This record gives sequence, C-alpha cells and structure tokens, in this order.
Amino acid sequence: MPRLKREVGLIGILSAGIGVILGAGIYALIGKAAIFSGNMLWLSFLIASIVAMFTGLSYAELSSKFPKAGGEFVYVSRIINKKLANLVGFALILVGVFSCATLCIAFGGYLKSMLNTPIILFGILLILFIALINYIGIKFSIKFNIIATIIEVAGLIIIIVLGIKYFGTVNYIETPETGIIGIFTAIGIIFFAYLGFEDIVNLAEETKHARKLMPIAVVASLIITTLLYILVSLSAVSIIGFQELGLSDSPLTLIFQTATGLRFGGLFSIIALFSIFNTVLLLFIAATRIAYSMGINKSLPLIFGKLDERTRTPYFSIIILAILTILVIIMGNISLAAQLTNIVILAVFVVINIAVIKLRYSGLNVRGFNVPLNIGRFPLLPLFGAVSSFIILIITFLNVINVI
Repeated sequence: MPRLKREVGLIGILSAGIGVILGAGIYALIGKAAIFSGNMLWLSFLIASIVAMFTGLSYAELSSKFPKAGGEFVYVSRIINKKLANLVGFALILVGVFSCATLCIAFGGYLKSMLNTPIILFGILLILFIALINYIGIKFSIKFNIIATIIEVAGLIIIIVLGIKYFGTVNYIETPETGIIGIFTAIGIIFFAYLGFEDIVNLAEETKHARKLMPIAVVASLIITTLLYILVSLSAVSIIGFQELGLSDSPLTLIFQTATGLRFGGLFSIIALFSIFNTVLLLFIAATRIAYSMGINKSLPLIFGKLDERTRTPYFSIIILAILTILVIIMGNISLAAQLTNIVILAVFVVINIAVIKLRYSGLNVRGFNVPLNIGRFPLLPLFGAVSSFIILIITFLNVINVI
C-alpha cells in the first residue's frame, strides 16, 4: 500500500507555518485592533503571540510524538478516545471547507475590484487550481507556498522599512482612551492573526525528520510572525496614527500611500491575492490530510485513505473536499460561518491542551519534544493554553451572538 512521501524539509515546513499564519488577516485586523489599543497596538500583538504560543507549544509536543497526517484527530484518538477524535476530525474538515470557501470568495472580491471579474467564478477556479496543485504532490505544493510566502513577507517588510524614518514620532507606551480593557479587546481581535500554526502539523507525515523539525517549525513560525507583526504595528501608528489606521478599510495600502506619496494602491491588493492563495493552499492540504487519516483509521470510508500510486496524494479526499468547497462558495454569504469556524478552532485548542496534560499521566512512553515548565509531571503552559483559548472562545461566541 503506498504511503505519503516524506519530501518536506525545514525550509518548506517553516515557510508553510509563516505563510499560513500571515495569511491575509493582518491586512484587515490591524486597523480594527488599533481602534481599541491605540499606540500600544504592538503590546496587543505581543500578548496575543504569548497566548498563541501556549497552544503552539502543545502542538509542538504532540506533532513531535505523533508525527502523522491528521494532526488533532490522531492526537485525540491516541490520548483521549476515538469518539471525541471523530468529532474533532469532522469539525476540522468542515472548518477547512468553510475557511477555504470564505477565502476563495475574498480572492474573487479582490480580483473584481481590480479587473471587474465574476467573484464566484474566480473563487471556484481558485479552489480547482489549488486542488490540482495538491494532487500533483506535496513537493510541488510547497514550492508554490514558498513563492507566495516570500511575497507576503516582502509586503510587510516594505511597511517596516517605510516606517523607519517615522520611528519615535509617537509615544508607544501611551495608554489608549479605553485603558487596559482596550488593549485586551484588541488581543481578542489580533489573536486570529496568529491562527494557522495548527495546520502545519497535518504535514508531519510528509516532513523529513518530523519528530525534530515539527516543533522547530511551529515555534519558529510563531516567533518570526510575531516580530513582523510588532514591527508593522510600530510602523503603522508612526506613519498614519492609530486614529486613521482604525478608520481605513485598507490600512496597509493607506500606510504605503502616505509614506511614499504615491497613489498607486494596487501593490497590496496583489500581495493580498498571494496571501489568500497561500492560505487556501495550506488549509486545503491540512483538511485533505485529516480526511486521509480518518479514512485509513476507518472513521471515514476507506476510499478517503487511498493514495494515488504515482503522486502519493489522497486523490479521493482532494476531489470530495474540492466539491464541498465549491458548493459552499456557490452559497455566497458565509460571514457567520467564518465566525463559527473560529469558535470550533478555539474549542479544538482547549481539547489539544488538555490532551497534552492527559498524556503526561497516561502511561504512554512516547519520545519527542516536551513542553517546558512543569510541576512534577504536570505541564503548566498547556493549562494556560486551555484557559486562554476558552476565554477567547467565550468572547468570540458573545460577538457572534451580538451579530445574530
């Protein structure tokens, strides 16, 4: 029986982590967060990264000890029980489908604003193209990812470089009018700019030396994106101020135009297209690997676990998830679904952190990376991860209730 190819090295898996975390979120979230945190926007990014790191370290441990495709499904199945694992697996497949559909529609929207093309049609064409890349092979997919990630990072570096001459023009420790509450409100918004590190663990079975490289990739991708986010936030409030930043629908484009005096804003629309493409690519790969893992573990029909003998990719999972994504794209308005996916992801974070704690007392002797800071056998950071994820989950849930 053919198996997934281990073809991804450290550069590839690190690029995947950085690319999926950066995504297109920073382009929209930075302005919304600035409304609440003011010049201390950088602090909100820093605290949000620490909260994300709690759960990131749990993923680092589990991906090192169980380097299999399927990520969370495998961890929960091995440590807690199969029924909960099935629930987690099905939930994450749906999250993958809805997230990809949401981003495909956003991709179509950007293209429409630039070229007046049909939104739904080009959203569907995007997912078909990504399904094709996925089918051809993981090595081919990662090459596309590396190119898109370089473009994403380059866009943020442009903002950082433009802000250098403005650094020091504002008080970066000035408490916002909303006070400490404003900083923590911004954290609730910014936290979602860090989501994505959990998706790369689904590439563990296709990563060389996964037990060693997966923890490095998860932790390093969070650290690198945090540095980029903090420097971008400092540039942003320095160049245009947090008030203008909060009022803009295209904050990074406004920063670029203000700093350069150029009216051309299409550059960041192009970068956003690459960011969306990259995020959909990695989310789709992650979802198909969960479906593949559930297939070989008989939680889904066995055909989901079948691999193409030539490309070693789960062709049936790719086809079915592409069809489901297209159906959701055709539905059109799925903004509420996007919020609900955040709730599901946070609920999974709670479960994953609990799984690490349970693993320490399970009697399973599995080698690999261990989360630091323990009292006896009890790991403190997963406890912080579970509690912080649950708090953000409640805040997100209340926001959804208000929308409804």
